[in-house]
Amino acid sequence: MVKTGIFVNDSVNWLTRESDSRAQYIVSLDLEKETSQKLSLPDVHFTTSYTSTTLGTLRGCLSLLSRKVKFSDVWIMKEYGNENSWTKLLTVPHTVECGFSGYNRALYISENDKVLMECTELGINSLVVYDSINNTFKISKFQNNIRSEMVTQEVYVESLISPL
Repeated sequence: MVKTGIFVNDSVNWLTRESDSRAQYIVSLDLEKETSQKLSLPDVHFTTSYTSTTLGTLRGCLSLLSRKVKFSDVWIMKEYGNENSWTKLLTVPHTVECGFSGYNRALYISENDKVLMECTELGINSLVVYDSINNTFKISKFQNNIRSEMVTQEVYVESLISPL
């Protein structure tokens, strides 16, 4: 299954893996320069304890959600293209209160480190806010009771800067 590319820094990025190994990496296509490059994930990711990873964007940076059995790590690449700039922002514990077994991706992180997470249980998308300072969860009252294959949540940030 081909997943949607993530647009950051004039480039579209896809998470992929070598066909003969478990090693994952990012393929980046620069649309302006018409060039491509291979980007490595954070070194800690390659341990066998991670169950899945999801590419995204947070705070204008390329992001990665690395999911383990009991928690997920949220990473950002602070300087696009610099593999040494991967920084772990936070670790989000999984909670059974929400009725799901893990997160699909981090959608937004506020200035006070509250993170909006997407999760899916039995094909139904849900949203949850994790307050990392108080270690509390708030489950969204509005839940999308539509199969996850049909709807994808995105965060819109208004800007006066034209994309052209």
